[in-house]
Amino acid sequence: KQSLPKMLAHSNKKIRDEGLEIVAELCRALGGKSALQDLLDQMKKPQIKDLDALLEQQPNPTEIKVGLRSRKSHGGSPIASTDDALAALNAGAAELAAEQYRKRAAVNLPDEVRKSDYAQHLK
Repeated sequence: KQSLPKMLAHSNKKIRDEGLEIVAELCRALGGKSALQDLLDQMKKPQIKDLDALLEQQPNPTEIKVGLRSRKSHGGSPIASTDDALAALNAGAAELAAEQYRKRAAVNLPDEVRKSDYAQHLK
């Protein structure tokens, strides 16, 4: 996700176009643009118009011809539904948020309150 904004802002037009194709395919696979709203907010208006044109030309995800090896080795289908993909992305985001919360710096709350003007607001 961090590489896509760099690709979309790259000085080489071919790289920008490939980045736009990747965004379009992600939108198709996730069932719309809402899952990538943060990225879309960073895009330029002409790029969004081009993205809309790409999605209009091909509204359905590209057929997967080669599946994930991890899915094949367990006898499962190599093709996951968009709901499964979105659920996996949401689970990963929740796991990352929980990990960041666990790793936050400890704060000595009484000291921080003494440093603030909180006591003046209690009067």
